This record gives sequence, structure tokens and C-alpha cells, in this order.
Amino acid sequence: MMLTNQKELIERKYEKFCLMSDVPANIYSASVGRKETDGPAFFAGIQSVFRRAQEIGKIDVILVDEAQMLPKKGNGIYRTFIQAMLDINPLLKVIGLTATPYRLNNG
Repeated sequence: MMLTNQKELIERKYEKFCLMSDVPANIYSASVGRKETDGPAFFAGIQSVFRRAQEIGKIDVILVDEAQMLPKKGNGIYRTFIQAMLDINPLLKVIGLTATPYRLNNG
């Protein structure tokens, strides 16, 4: 799962993935108008999935794009979702990606 916070990023990353890979991919994002969870890879908006861990089910890897958005303290929607997914799969791997590795107020 690639997880991000903007419609444009979801669409752009999905399109690039589909061009570069033969792996079937889906999108789960209300802003894009698609809520698909079947298939081995999918791109999701955090606002659409953060209360839907049970619906999504077991996954093995979450790539968080714009990882600087994760708060240093407290839960927030990213940490809430990640914890719910860890409850489903304790072996879940979470990888944060960012082009902004240092911010004063965020993770």
C-alpha cells in the first residue's frame, strides 16, 4: 500500500506504477472516486482509509509518502491507521518517504 494525503499524488503515483509494473494495482480514495482493495498493490488516501483497517484487511507493507506529515507526538490519522493495521498484521513493515527530511514541527 502506498499511502499519501493528496489526490494528485495518489493519481500520479498510481499512473507511474502502472506504466512501470505488470502488478495489478488499485486505488482507495474518495477524492478519486474509487474504493478498491482487491489486488496485490493499491494507492490510498489517508483520509479515506484511516477508519477502514478492517475493511482493507491484512497487508504486508505500507509506504508512507510525504512522511514528514506524521506528527512527532500524539496519534493523528496516520498513526491511528498504522496502529490498526499493525493490530491486524503485527509483522507489517512501514516505510516513510519524503523529499523534505527535516521540518521543525512534524515527523
